[in-house]
Amino acid sequence: MSGVETRPSVRDDHGPTGEAHDENARSILRFISTAEFSFQTAMHRLALLRLPDMPPDIGSKERLAFLHSYLDRDQDLAVRALGGLVGFLLKQSVAGVSGKGEI
Repeated sequence: MSGVETRPSVRDDHGPTGEAHDENARSILRFISTAEFSFQTAMHRLALLRLPDMPPDIGSKERLAFLHSYLDRDQDLAVRALGGLVGFLLKQSVAGVSGKGEI
């Protein structure tokens, strides 16, 4: 969706690691539809993921079992958050994430 830019930071203090803040840094706030975080949408996205250590000839049922070994399906918020993150990364065309859902 659309991004909202904030005004430049005017802080000149140092962060917790002692690094100076960039006075011209800008933050971008993006609004994402709640539909992107639905449980069904998240599970669908996660079921399409192709992870590096996943066997190449894995079937759909085995793929779900494989994913459940990493992520407890009963953790509703974790599933929704991860599905929303994957969706955001796919839409932003982040390096390492292809349009096919492969990481």
